Amino acid sequence: MPVGAAWCRCFTDAEHSWGFLDEATPELGIAVAASHRGRGIGGELLIALIGAATIDGWSAMSLCTNKNEGLERFYARVGFVEVGALPGAADAILMRLELAPGSR
Repeated sequence: MPVGAAWCRCFTDAEHSWGFLDEATPELGIAVAASHRGRGIGGELLIALIGAATIDGWSAMSLCTNKNEGLERFYARVGFVEVGALPGAADAILMRLELAPGSR
């Protein structure tokens, strides 16, 4: 039975999700079943996805997280930096991770 998943995808300026920065930056999505959190599964999924995005030639990734959940520290440990706030959502922050230079 699956316990988690991680993905990234590009959106358009006209149709996008909360972590949208621009059309050239894929947005990260990650989820781990509540009963399996705190075991390192999310970190393993994140590292694997960053590796795959780098191999595929992407230059950055973005995401949106909620400060109240403390996940910004989790993402910061692998290099994501805060780049803004989500308009209309005081606790939500946008984060960006720079990947290998010279990519897409």
